Amino acid sequence: MDDVASLLKTSIVVGCGLLFSTTWNSIAHPPAAIKRKYVVLPHLTDAWGQIEVQLSTKATTLEDLKVFYGDDLPRFFTLFLENYSETAEAIHFFSDLLPFIQKMALKLIHFFPSRNSLFYLIKRQEDQISLSREEICCLLANAFLCTFPEPEGDEKGFNFDSLLRSSLGSAFNSCLCILNYFRRFQECAPKGQVVFKRQLLIPEKTPDWDTSEKKISKVTIMDTGSIESDESSEFHAIFSDKWLGGGLLHAGGYAQEEMAFILRPESIVSLLLIPTSEDLAENEAIVISGAECFSSYSGFGATFTYTGTLPPENRQIFEPTNSLSINLVCVDALSCTGIFLQFEQASIHRELCKLYTGVYNWREKTDKEEQIYATSHWGCGINGGNRQLKAIEQLLSLSEAGLDIHYYMYGSKKFSQKFSAFLKFLYEVDATVGEVATALFSYKDKRTYHSLPRQTLFEHIIETITLLRKRGTVTRGMLRKMSSRER
Repeated sequence: MDDVASLLKTSIVVGCGLLFSTTWNSIAHPPAAIKRKYVVLPHLTDAWGQIEVQLSTKATTLEDLKVFYGDDLPRFFTLFLENYSETAEAIHFFSDLLPFIQKMALKLIHFFPSRNSLFYLIKRQEDQISLSREEICCLLANAFLCTFPEPEGDEKGFNFDSLLRSSLGSAFNSCLCILNYFRRFQECAPKGQVVFKRQLLIPEKTPDWDTSEKKISKVTIMDTGSIESDESSEFHAIFSDKWLGGGLLHAGGYAQEEMAFILRPESIVSLLLIPTSEDLAENEAIVISGAECFSSYSGFGATFTYTGTLPPENRQIFEPTNSLSINLVCVDALSCTGIFLQFEQASIHRELCKLYTGVYNWREKTDKEEQIYATSHWGCGINGGNRQLKAIEQLLSLSEAGLDIHYYMYGSKKFSQKFSAFLKFLYEVDATVGEVATALFSYKDKRTYHSLPRQTLFEHIIETITLLRKRGTVTRGMLRKMSSRER
């Protein structure tokens, strides 16, 4: 254990691939004094003189791009010019867009004059950075032109080199999204700022889940649409990797996290501020406030396709006082390969607190009485999470935080029906977070050695809450006895 975490009890959950505390309250407070490590920007290196010459060079052909990328040109530019050869798109790229990107890249010295201008958001330390949109565009321009120094050790770089060279169709379309971002910025530079925050949940803020009296939040089942296109919710869930950004810049995958970041390119700067070595701890979340969505799309994963720019009237300009701005909440779920361990109390407790970490303090930022969190099947898919379990974990955490929910189904009709029926029961009996959590924690006690209970989790919770209401207050120990008798 490192010196900022004092864990009283631990549980090694091998199937979920993580060592985490069974007692969340044992996590120590973050250090009182803020410690800072600073980002090494291109103009602070010995190579900047040569980079300045390259960034000042006019390029009018594919061959000219070698001054930025070397003799082995990235695949994107070849395909781009093949697809848009002699069109206004290609002509505009060389005559206007590329010179604009070069000009923005050269502004590093203006925006970040000293070695202490830009700092990392380091692990187990709550901190935030506010950047103007021009500063963000400057950083992204340098990443696009690959001027950042090569990373040391196991760190991943911030340059877009791997993305530009990828043979994946989704990577090509991601690059089109980035060009669209620069084009839109050139046409009308957006005002305001984007805030990147590393948020911690300290012991005093941790709920006692099975005694909570909070009511279950309003959930709207969204059978059509997507999280990314939800303009009425203030929070968008990002199904994050513990190493922020997933495979976005290294063409390693195009799941929900990568797509969300590429549609809102300003959020990509978080990968610079939170490098691989500063991966998310169990009581941490990243919240990105104000990153604008510039592009429309279709498809998912390998079929992700850029379909055009969003109309200017859809732009959501972020100011510190604008409560309508979108907050991207990046929380990483456990990766569970077995069916049993994700139902252990330690696993559930970790997920509840992880989700709560990203949203628990939302009322401190707005005068609005109600706000909405847009989400879907967090922790499922490649993470192997049980869909009913992950839905309930989100329901409890967001209800505890007092947020309403837009739950996107993405074509899961059967699950939509089951979840709707489950919610209908909870509302009819006016269930509390504590009642649902108590029932949830007891589910594992019904399993046999080889399999989960025949009852689904939804069925178990409905039955258990019905018993709770009939028998009065039922402790977790009593529930375990009831479960063993049923077996």
